[in-house]
Amino acid sequence: ALAIRQKVFGPNHPTVAQTISNLAGLESDQGHYVEAEKLYTQALEIREKAFGPNHPHVASTLISLGQVAVSLGQYGDAEPIYKRALAIREKLLGPDHPDVAQNLDALAGSYFFQGRYTEAEPLLKRAVAIREKTLGPDHAALASSLNDLAYVYSGEGRFAEAEPLYKRAIAIREKALGPDHPLVAQTCNNLARLYYDQDRYAEAKPLYDRALAIREKVLGVEHPFVATTLNDLGNLLQSQGRFQEAEPMYTRALAIREKAYGPDHPDVAASLMSLADLCRRQKRYDKAESFLTRSLAIAEKVYGPNHPQLARGLEKEVILYKDLKRYADAAPLAQRAVAICDRNGPVPIITCNAYFLRATVAWNLDRTAEAVADMKRAIDLAEQQRAQASGGERERAEYFARFANAFEIMLDWQTRLGDFDEALSAMERSRARSLLDQMETHGLDLLAGVPEKEAAALRQREAETQTRLASLEKQVQLLDARKDLSPEDRMKQADSLRAQLRKAREEYVTAYADIRNASPAYRLAIGQDRKPVTLDRLRKWIVERDAMMLEYFLGRDGGYVLVLRAGAAPRLEKLTVDQQQATALGIEPGPLTARRLGEALSNSKQTGAMQLLRQSAKPEQAAAAAQKLAALWQLLIPEAERTVLTEGKLKRLMVIPDGLLSGLPFETLVVQGGENPRYLLDVGPAIEYAPSATILINLAERSEAKDAAGWPVLTVGDPHYGQPALADKRGDELAEVTPQSRYASLGGRLAALPYTKTEVGWVAQAFDRSGAKVTKLLSDEATEANVRRGAGGQKVLHLACHGLVDQAYGNLFGALALTPGPDITNPADDGFLTLGEVYTLNLHGTELAILSACDTNYGPQQQGEGVWALSRGFLVAGSRRVVASNWLVDDEAAATLISHFCGRLADAEKQSVPVDYAESLRLAKRRIRQQEGWESPFYWGTFVLVGPN
Repeated sequence: ALAIRQKVFGPNHPTVAQTISNLAGLESDQGHYVEAEKLYTQALEIREKAFGPNHPHVASTLISLGQVAVSLGQYGDAEPIYKRALAIREKLLGPDHPDVAQNLDALAGSYFFQGRYTEAEPLLKRAVAIREKTLGPDHAALASSLNDLAYVYSGEGRFAEAEPLYKRAIAIREKALGPDHPLVAQTCNNLARLYYDQDRYAEAKPLYDRALAIREKVLGVEHPFVATTLNDLGNLLQSQGRFQEAEPMYTRALAIREKAYGPDHPDVAASLMSLADLCRRQKRYDKAESFLTRSLAIAEKVYGPNHPQLARGLEKEVILYKDLKRYADAAPLAQRAVAICDRNGPVPIITCNAYFLRATVAWNLDRTAEAVADMKRAIDLAEQQRAQASGGERERAEYFARFANAFEIMLDWQTRLGDFDEALSAMERSRARSLLDQMETHGLDLLAGVPEKEAAALRQREAETQTRLASLEKQVQLLDARKDLSPEDRMKQADSLRAQLRKAREEYVTAYADIRNASPAYRLAIGQDRKPVTLDRLRKWIVERDAMMLEYFLGRDGGYVLVLRAGAAPRLEKLTVDQQQATALGIEPGPLTARRLGEALSNSKQTGAMQLLRQSAKPEQAAAAAQKLAALWQLLIPEAERTVLTEGKLKRLMVIPDGLLSGLPFETLVVQGGENPRYLLDVGPAIEYAPSATILINLAERSEAKDAAGWPVLTVGDPHYGQPALADKRGDELAEVTPQSRYASLGGRLAALPYTKTEVGWVAQAFDRSGAKVTKLLSDEATEANVRRGAGGQKVLHLACHGLVDQAYGNLFGALALTPGPDITNPADDGFLTLGEVYTLNLHGTELAILSACDTNYGPQQQGEGVWALSRGFLVAGSRRVVASNWLVDDEAAATLISHFCGRLADAEKQSVPVDYAESLRLAKRRIRQQEGWESPFYWGTFVLVGPN
C-alpha cells in the first residue's frame, strides 16, 4: 500500500503519511520501537509540511512519537513532544475534548517516569474528569486514565487509592474490549504488582498468570510486554524463596528486552537488578555485583543522577555490600540514595528503605547517633506508608509486618544504649496497630465523603455478598434432608456448594476491603499520628496499681522483655534459651526468636506446650505439658521477677504478649515441678492481658455510658442447634446433631450444650441478688437478632455457646454459634455472630463481655498484630474488657467457673466496692482447680482477662 501511494501521490502526500503512521503502529505493537520511531518521524515531517505545524494530524503523530520515546526510555525527549501536542489540541479542540485527555495521560506518563509524581497526578485527574464527562463511565479510554492514575498512586505507595481504580479499569476494559485484550492484561499486571508490593502474593499470582497468558497469546512470546510479566513473576517467586523457578523467568525476560530495546534500556536495567538480587540471595556475590554495576550505569544514563529508580538500585547495592560487610563501601551509596529520595520528596517506601539502610551502615561504622536518628526516620516513614496500604485490616497489618525488622533493630540498639523510653516506643509502635485503627474508626460512616452513587453501589455489593453467603449455607444445611439424592449425588452437590461458598467468601472479603479502600474517613483516621504511651506515664500507672508489667517482643533475630514494676527501675532483657530449657522445649538453644518460640509452643510433632495444654484433660498430656511450662517459666520470666511474683509482693501482673505468646495463659506456668506441680495461679497475683500497653491504657480510660446506671446484664445460653446430643466439650463439633449451615459446609456438627442453661441460670441468679436488671435469652430466644437488639446498653454481656475459629481471612468468619432465626438466609439472623459482625455492634458502655465458648481468644496469628480472635471484636465494638478462652471449654467446668466469677462481681456491686475483675477471675480459677477431676490447667487455664482490671 505504501509503495502504491508513494508512486501515485508522491512521497510527501498526506495519504502516504497515514500509511507510514499505520506501519509505524504495527512495528510499535510488536515491540519494534526503533523502527517505529523512524517511521513516525517521517510521517510527522510530511504532515507538518502538508498541514502546517498546528494541525490535529500533527498532534496525533506527536503523541505516537512521544509514546515510542517513552517505550525506549527517552522520557526527557517525550515531554516536549507531548507538551507541543497538548498545546495544539487545546487550541483547536478546547480544554475538555477527549483527545486533550489522551494528551494529558501521555504527558503525565512522561512525568511519572522521570519521578515527577506530583506533576503527573493533577494531569491524570483532569483526564479522568474529561473522559467521564464526555465519553461516559464505561468507555475504554476512561479506563486508560484510571489505569494511569492508579499507576501513579502505586508508584507513590498510595495503594489504597490505587486498588479500586485498577479494579474499575479492568471491569471497563473487559466489557469494552473483551477479556483477552492486551489492555486488560496491562491492568491485571499492574494490579498484581500492587499486591506484590504489599506482600500479598496469593492475590498477585493469578493476575500475573492471566496477564502472561493474554500477552503471549495476543502479542507473541517475544514481545517486551511479555518480558514485563515474566520479570514480575520472577520477583514474586524470588520473594517466596523459589530461586530455581525465578531464574529462568529473569533470563528469558532479559533476552527479550535486550533484543527489543538494545543493551541500554531501563527495562534491561530492571532485569539486571532482579538477577543481581537473586544472585545475592544465592550468595553468588561476584555475579550479583556485576549485574548491579551494569544496571546502575544504565539507570543513571537514562534517568539522570537524581531519579527514584536510581535510588532503588543504590539500595540494592548497599544491601549487597552489607552482606559482604563492606560497610565503608556501602556508606556513600546509602548517603546518595537518601539524598535522591529527599530531593524528590518522600515516596515513603523507597525513602524508608534508604534511611533504614543508611542507619544500619552507620551503626556498623560506630556512628551511633546518626544510626538512631536515621532509624527513627525510617520508622516514621513506615508508619506513614502503613496508612497507604490497601485492603481490610488483615491485609494492612500484613503489609506493616514487612517493616518489623526496623522496629526490632531499634529495640536492640536501645537495649544496648539503655534508653528504655525509646525501647518502649519501638515495641508499642510495632504492635496491634490495626486493632488500634479499628477501635478508633468504630462507629464511623466509612463511606462518608464517597460520591453517593459509588457509596450506594459499595453498600449494595456488601449486602448482596452477605445474603449470598447465608443462602448458600442454608442450601448446605438442607442437603442432608434431600431424600431424592443418592449418597454420590449428595456428595457432588456438597462439593459444588463448598466451592461456591469459598467464592462467595472471597467476594465478601473483597467487598469489605473495597469499602475501606474507598473510604476517605478510614484513611484519615488511620493516618493520624497517634503517639504510643510514654514510659513515664506507664510507670506511674503501674505504681498506682502496685503492679508489674511484662511486655514482650519476639523478632526474627531475638526476643526481649521489658520489665516495669512498682518500686524498681525499668529493665529490658534479652531472652535466651539455655541448653536445659532447649532440651525440655525441644528447640535449639540461643536467642528466643519468634521461630524458636513458635516451635516450643506449637510444632508438627504435636508436642508443643500449647498443644499439650489443649489436650491436658488427659493426665499423661498434663504431665508432659507441666515439664514444658516449667521451662517456659524460667525462660520467659527473669529471675528477679520470679521471686517477686511468687512471694505475694504485688497485687497485679500485666502481660503484653507477642506472637504465639498471645495464646499462653501465664497462670499455667509451672513455678515448681514434681508429681503435683504448683502453677503461677497457685502463688502469683491476678493477671490481665492486652495486645499493647497503649491499648490497655486506652481501654482503661474509655468513658462510661451515661445512661447505663446500675448493672444491666444480658446473659445468653442453651442455643437450639437441633436434636439433642451428648457432648461434654463446647468444641465437640463432630457430635451427631443436625448440621448447621456455616459449619456443616466445613464438615462440622454442633453439639447441644446442656450446662450453658445451668450457667445462664447461675449468672442470672448472682446478678439478681445484687439488684441488677438481668435479661436472659435461652434456647429459641438465643438468636443472633435478639443478641444484636439486646447487647446495646448492657454493662455485662455473657454468651455461653459454641465458639468456632476460621483460620482463613483473619478469622473474619469465625463466630459464636447461636440459635438460627426463622429465616437463616438473613445474614443478620442466621445463627452465627461472626467476627466481622461483632465489629459492627455498639457496645459502648459495656464493662465486660464474657465469651464462655471455645477458642474465643484463639485464631490466626500475625506478626506485630497479635491474634485475630473473637475477643478482639468485642474490644473494637466498645467493651472495656473481655473474658475469653484460649482453647476448648469443658461444658460443666466452664459453667461452674463463670458462675463463681460472676458471683464475685455481683457481690462487689452489691456492696458498692470497686469491682476487681482480675482477682475475681483468679479466685474462680482456684476454686475450679480445687475440685476433684478439674486439677489440670485444661479446665481452669483457658479463660483469661483481656483488658484492664
